[in-house]
Amino acid sequence: SFPATVNVLLNDSQKTDIGYLTDSAAKLYVSTDGVSYTELTRSEQGVYTAELKNGTWYVYTSTDGTTYTKLDDGALVINNASSSRDLKFYSVGYDLNGGTDAADFPITYHLRGSRVDVTHVQPTRNNYIFRNWTAGSAEYTSGSLLTNSITAPYTLTADWEETIDIKVNVTIRYSNGENVDNAGTGVHFELLNLVDGMVNPTDLSRSLTADNCPGYTYTADTQNHESVYTPNGFTFENVPMGSYTVACTKSDYNVTVTAGEVENGVQ
Repeated sequence: SFPATVNVLLNDSQKTDIGYLTDSAAKLYVSTDGVSYTELTRSEQGVYTAELKNGTWYVYTSTDGTTYTKLDDGALVINNASSSRDLKFYSVGYDLNGGTDAADFPITYHLRGSRVDVTHVQPTRNNYIFRNWTAGSAEYTSGSLLTNSITAPYTLTADWEETIDIKVNVTIRYSNGENVDNAGTGVHFELLNLVDGMVNPTDLSRSLTADNCPGYTYTADTQNHESVYTPNGFTFENVPMGSYTVACTKSDYNVTVTAGEVENGVQ
């Protein structure tokens, strides 16, 4: 038999125990045939050794000594001499860049050559909308492919867009030639993004259909053709910075909008 050594490396250089990078109960084994296994002994942090006979030995991990998982196709080749190999893992971390709930974004560790996807979890931040993750000049959406074969560590940084809350006060004036009670009920208000002075309904990230820009139905009563002023109004929350207009509709009515006072940059 000859000395064999497996070095478990984090980010190419840091010797790290296998239980830290995978399951805390994980141990390393080697086998030539995937049938019989020899447990490696931890001699120091991140270093595992055994005395092995001549052959080609592959590295496995197991948490219970009965079910084994082959880690990769790298091998320890024993040919009348000692042999060693490196088992490399790389970290993927998340910089929330002012966001909250850091506990939802732990650093993860991945065996070299593994496919890695970006977390599906999206961070939150008061008065901002999360846009995507960035690493250098590359951009990644939540749940997207980070790499088909990891060969280096990654730090993904959250990219944010500042938002505002837009408060809308309403004065309803109506006339249809008749005295109709509650004519103000059911007027529907929608926030539309303006691009070059034109309404752009296809910009879904800022359109009336976006989750952060819902439509509102105003249910105040108006009677006898009197105007009704609602100083409390309603608010479109977490709207990205930009230029907007408010559109109004009501079934079976023609509705026109007259701009009023400006608050938070919106009339």
